[in-house]
Amino acid sequence: MVDPNYTQLTQELKKELLEKANNIETALYDFRNERILTSEESYQRNTFFLTCQEFKKHIDYVLKKIDFIESCFIEYKPELLSKFDSEELYKDFIKYFEEINYRVFEEKSQAYKDASNIVDLISEIDEIYNSFFINFFHDKRRVIHFIGDAAKGKTHISCDIAYKRIANSNPAIFITGDKFTDETSIIDALKKTLDIPQEFSVDDFLQALDIYASIIKASIPLIIDGLNETTSNRLFSPIWKNHLSAFISKVLQTKNLILITTCRNSYVDRIWDRKTTKELHYLYGFDDYESINEAVKKYFTKYKIKADLPFASLEKFRDPIFLRIYCEIKNPNWKTLNEVSVNIEEEST
Repeated sequence: MVDPNYTQLTQELKKELLEKANNIETALYDFRNERILTSEESYQRNTFFLTCQEFKKHIDYVLKKIDFIESCFIEYKPELLSKFDSEELYKDFIKYFEEINYRVFEEKSQAYKDASNIVDLISEIDEIYNSFFINFFHDKRRVIHFIGDAAKGKTHISCDIAYKRIANSNPAIFITGDKFTDETSIIDALKKTLDIPQEFSVDDFLQALDIYASIIKASIPLIIDGLNETTSNRLFSPIWKNHLSAFISKVLQTKNLILITTCRNSYVDRIWDRKTTKELHYLYGFDDYESINEAVKKYFTKYKIKADLPFASLEKFRDPIFLRIYCEIKNPNWKTLNEVSVNIEEEST
């Protein structure tokens, strides 16, 4: 559905992008104008500065695309919106991002650290607009990795996807990351976990799933929750770094299978090249008051909890897992008992 009210979201997106662009601009000028000890470092800093300045062209390109989407909302033209391809944005992002190299500076030097921080700021531009576009154009995506810190809702969202599929009589496959512990092959681990007979290959299994999906006219998600929980000899396993991309290629050879994974933010660089950010979707919990308030209302309604919310401080419910645990503790028998009352402010002091 296309709703003219969506323009409020596009305006907020443009505002966030421009604020991030201003932060990058400030960091770049501070970086270039730092007191320099050598002419070589001065040249390197200036070259880095000019290369990063070129990235402005990508930001302008993104803003034009958002203006196009906004016009589709206003003029109610879903047929034009359906032609939008977020892959174009990714290609344009990579075109400029690949030119930025902070490794020209001596490792462990201040210039190296500052340049690395600027690169991280620039990469966040991609994360910002991808978080928006994925909500409107997620149907084109068949691989998505949910990234977030502890308690930000990664397992919750992956379980919810599987639960809703099954509740609607559609299939879903859900596997936890620890099932791949001490394994050297994703394929072998899947065969073992899913009891695939040895005479069948995983390719045969994926093809069978794909055919079944086409028969029931529904996609089938393959969910691996907690890549960071996979260990080998008590250390973080290299299985994802070494074999995930090959497995993704197998999934993408089908027409109806979707791969969904979750992983803690601190493990991203140990699995993915930073350039593959188009598939990473970052979760930040409930990151504004409106989201927290809405979530608390829904949870309290489900768990039959009565509270004076308008004047309560809800900041502690920013992490989804805490909100759920709080509700389960306050009314553990919510399915059978009546409503219970709580005083959030009293318990916060």
